[in-house]
Amino acid sequence: MLNNVCLQGNIGGDLELKVSSSGISSVNFQIAVKRNYKDSEGKYGADWISCVAFRGTAEFICKYFRKGDMIVINGSLQTSEYTKDGKKTYRTEVRVDGANFGGAKNGGSSSEVKENTEVPPEAEQSDASTDDYPF
Repeated sequence: MLNNVCLQGNIGGDLELKVSSSGISSVNFQIAVKRNYKDSEGKYGADWISCVAFRGTAEFICKYFRKGDMIVINGSLQTSEYTKDGKKTYRTEVRVDGANFGGAKNGGSSSEVKENTEVPPEAEQSDASTDDYPF
């Protein structure tokens, strides 16, 4: 069986590192992933993907990323079930196993990011602009 997800998008909100009573750190966040086509108004839409990371990955994300930053994540899809008001509800999110920098922000050059991180060349060549995102 194969359950592997790789996404590049922009972080959609402020990150908050939480630590459980057993000492495990975690962060829940969403990323906006730009669609490859324009809508009837000529604008690119975005899909909002829920993500969760634990331990060192969560700490890394909270230390180096902020709202609006581009991030590349890899992990797996995970579905959980809970009951709310007597009704079964399902939630699907990406359990993040790894994260990396998706490129420079706010007009910086990609070479600045490349010198300090191990960004795969294909991640740098994205022509996605953050101007179309709603944040």
